[in-house]
Amino acid sequence: LFDRARDKKLAAERARRLLPRIDAWHRWFYENRDHKGEGLVAIIHPWESGRDNSIDWDEAFERVPTEGVEPYTRRDILHADPAHRPTQAQYDRYLWLVQHFRGLGWDNARLHDASPFQVVDPGFNAILIRAAADLADLAEVLGEMEIANANRARAEKGLAAMERLWSDAHGQYLCLDRITG
Repeated sequence: LFDRARDKKLAAERARRLLPRIDAWHRWFYENRDHKGEGLVAIIHPWESGRDNSIDWDEAFERVPTEGVEPYTRRDILHADPAHRPTQAQYDRYLWLVQHFRGLGWDNARLHDASPFQVVDPGFNAILIRAAADLADLAEVLGEMEIANANRARAEKGLAAMERLWSDAHGQYLCLDRITG
């Protein structure tokens, strides 16, 4: 958007105001979802990925308990074929996680380690890595070198770390269950 702006001065002014907020969002992911500083972040709920019902989550998702889930009404099956929606057990796990996180007061310092579901998703991380690289480029153009350098370092570290997710046997990047390795 910045590159296509007709009024570069106005675009630069607005982008400069947004940069610290976007940088804070990126920093949040690495501080709260990459506690060991490895360069890759974990999702702690399948809904965070945009691939809610992916088979990539099945094994890790089995660790999520279903006992004690507060009663709820599934509205998703009222207007869609239930055969095309998650099973009741899967939905119980989704809601167990939500209720568990709510019980922790949505305290980001605690959520990651308290979640029985911690998955490093290559797609999620690729998007975040690309966003960090793009943010670094924009910050550099705007002369915001501290933000540029921090995001360039995040992108480079993330790219290097992604290689740990590569599977020669499958010929693709695979999710990593952070709990079981």
